[in-house]
Amino acid sequence: MHAILAAAIAAISAFVATNIDDIVVLMLFFGQRGRQYLSWQIVAGQYLGFLVLILASLPGVLGGLILPRTWLGLLGMLPIAIGISHLLQNQAAEFVQTISPAPLSHDARSDNASHSPRPGGSLRRLTSKVIQVAAVTVANGGDNLGIYVPLFASSTLTDLVVVLLTFLVMIAVW
Repeated sequence: MHAILAAAIAAISAFVATNIDDIVVLMLFFGQRGRQYLSWQIVAGQYLGFLVLILASLPGVLGGLILPRTWLGLLGMLPIAIGISHLLQNQAAEFVQTISPAPLSHDARSDNASHSPRPGGSLRRLTSKVIQVAAVTVANGGDNLGIYVPLFASSTLTDLVVVLLTFLVMIAVW
């Protein structure tokens, strides 16, 4: 019982530490409730985005099986290395773009097609709002990966289940 309580406390601490900034984003979304978003779209988008972050962190469990326990803390450096790599790639892409700007082709047919009514268009708009919230959650979740990967890697199966369930409850609390 003590191990389960310790895992739950670790999960709550990790969740709060990595999602303090997310509460501001959620407040902004809920501030637009009624005009642009429905409450269920915000909640569903938050859960969807957070589940993507959890899935992206789960390979840490495999790292915990392969790597020696003393190296597990280094898994937190993985998202930083990925971020630096993307930063360098984006700077290289911007450099190439400024040297040789190519005009974008414009297809008039695509404009007409986007304005024509389609069956299921309102359903698409509803789900696109969920995806927008999820995308913001994922984009805002780089720090989550840096904490969750080593946390998952150092967890036993029981601890991992407790951590994941605690995370799901904490999303609702948040």
